[in-house]
Amino acid sequence: MQIHEAHDLFQLQLRANGRSINTQQQYARHVRLFEAWLVATDRSTDVNLIDHVAVAEFLCSPVAREKRGGGPRKGTSANGLRSSLRGFFTWAHVAGYAQRNAAGLVRRARCSPVMGRVLSPDDVKRLEHVLATAAGPEAERDRVMIGILLGCGLRVGSLAGLSAEDVAGGEILVRTAKGDAPVRVFVPRALRPLVDRYVAGRTGPLFPVTTRHVARRLRLWCERARVQPASPHALRRTFGTRLYAACRDPLVVQRGLGHRSLASTMSYVGGLEERLREVVGA
Repeated sequence: MQIHEAHDLFQLQLRANGRSINTQQQYARHVRLFEAWLVATDRSTDVNLIDHVAVAEFLCSPVAREKRGGGPRKGTSANGLRSSLRGFFTWAHVAGYAQRNAAGLVRRARCSPVMGRVLSPDDVKRLEHVLATAAGPEAERDRVMIGILLGCGLRVGSLAGLSAEDVAGGEILVRTAKGDAPVRVFVPRALRPLVDRYVAGRTGPLFPVTTRHVARRLRLWCERARVQPASPHALRRTFGTRLYAACRDPLVVQRGLGHRSLASTMSYVGGLEERLREVVGA
């Protein structure tokens, strides 16, 4: 069976297992990248003929180690690629399409959590100011979207999946959270009147936009505010950083961000040496 045929069946299994659309898309990107490399290097694309050597050579190749635009791929991104291949080939072996698990020897690399872009307080103030002084329905929508990203720490996919019915009483029920486990987040008091006015009288999708459109609109407002362009996920990191600064409790930050593993939260935890010095009285 050719790898693209196996991948179609694998995607069916992912949907049957209730995996999120983001997980399905990540597997698709990574398996197709591997398939393109096999074709470009004149290797077989039959899943039964692919062995651990081909997988290892791919993971050592520039295609896997470098970003599409150039420069080395982040350690966490490279680990995502390893996990995707391991998941796909484990399924292919268990399902009987491959006599061996070609990615059975693949292991995730050890890497320290690295914090990405976080907006400074001045950046946030300028961004909020330019949104507050803009007029029109698009500006109103964007002000609420960006306010929720900054004030609630939602992932952009969760934001785009919100319905008006999910917002009530200063709380938001996020039905499209990572892992497809619904979570409830709290709207900051300062943001609540703006959200309530926007939601009033609406039904169905709260923001009928794609995640790419959210990113485009955010870049537009960053340019107008003379702030270095930021991604929607940078607003989520900004929320997590501000939350930890306010409480100094990783468990609160873990709950606020909806992380399943505390390890994912540790990149937000700073100043450990200073805190240790305080505790031991050094």
